[in-house]
Amino acid sequence: MIEISQLSFRYREGVDPILKGIDLSIPDGAFVGVTGAAGSGKSTLTYAINGIVPHCYPGDFYGSVRVDGVDTCEASLTDISRLVGSVCQDIDSQMVSSVVEDEVLYGLENFGLRPRFPRGLTRRLRPWASPTCATGASPSFPVVRSRRSRSRRCSR
Repeated sequence: MIEISQLSFRYREGVDPILKGIDLSIPDGAFVGVTGAAGSGKSTLTYAINGIVPHCYPGDFYGSVRVDGVDTCEASLTDISRLVGSVCQDIDSQMVSSVVEDEVLYGLENFGLRPRFPRGLTRRLRPWASPTCATGASPSFPVVRSRRSRSRRCSR
């Protein structure tokens, strides 16, 4: 569960707060999309949930953000990342590999996990590969393509 209480945040270089008095409760298992105009604080809100604000972006932080009971101001980013994650607007900036198996392993290895690889991972990923996205044809599941190619092949 994510609990946000009276969250306000102003970036150090900002004049006005980008977030003002936000109260929000997100139950376990919920899938949430954050929408709004450019500059309205969508990214800043997700950064606060992930602990990036205030750990990485300095500024004036008021209120509280708790993820599964953990205060994001007091916990380390590593501890918070075990509880919550997000996909940013530019997914390409988050990719570290051109192969799905390597992309999945990157996250697991950052947590010190050594899964049985490669047989087990490839077999487990195959059911999730969409036949319309050209990812199921190869055991290496390539993921890096141009934006145009990706949107054309994966549109439903």
